[in-house]
Amino acid sequence: MAHNLAAVSFHFPQLIINRKCHQQRHCFRSFAVKNNNNNHQNPPIFSLRFSTFHPLFESPNASFDEYIGDEDRLLRATFSGKSEKLNKGEWRVEMPSFQLLFLKLSPVVDVRLSCKSSTKDYPIHIPRHVSKFLDLQMMRWEVRGMGKDFKPQMFRISVKGVMYAIRTESESKSMLRNHLILDLHSFDSPIPTDFLQPFAEKGLEGMMKESMRDFTQNLVLDYTKYKKEKQNKNA
Repeated sequence: MAHNLAAVSFHFPQLIINRKCHQQRHCFRSFAVKNNNNNHQNPPIFSLRFSTFHPLFESPNASFDEYIGDEDRLLRATFSGKSEKLNKGEWRVEMPSFQLLFLKLSPVVDVRLSCKSSTKDYPIHIPRHVSKFLDLQMMRWEVRGMGKDFKPQMFRISVKGVMYAIRTESESKSMLRNHLILDLHSFDSPIPTDFLQPFAEKGLEGMMKESMRDFTQNLVLDYTKYKKEKQNKNA
């Protein structure tokens, strides 16, 4: 009998994981939430949320807001895995592999990046003083390595995130803020839910941590390159 891992809702969440780590000047926090409200149709199982802060040194002649306006450049520069352009602002990207029980899973995801300036009705809180932010969506997941008994319609994962600069009193020193939410939607499996859940959480959390770390580091490196390009152009 198939068991269903259902969509995650954000009503009345219960904290079940809370982790914090520091890697040099990079701060990373992640936790999972679980909804215990059984009144919902298809009661939710879990959602993973991630937050990172990273030093960002802006240039008066090459602001970060200006830089994130080139979505295609960002996608080429930030994701470490093999990627294929689908259309403007949307790429198919190979994500880091992760282990689920005895299976090594290799996700391939359609990723969309867009630079936005309006936070009205946006699902993730963004401070009002932020003039521009980068909207990240990961859609249409294909998870390779699940075996012939698993069909694509058995599961659905959605990821939505934002990235923006937080300015300080210093004109050049800012903080790069990254906030991301991963929801695991319907996942029918012959394996009991209570047994599968901790392995799914651990695998997805590890994959997203690695992806976000690489994404942020690659973005900061490319922004440094962008500043040099602007400096040479204006010289």
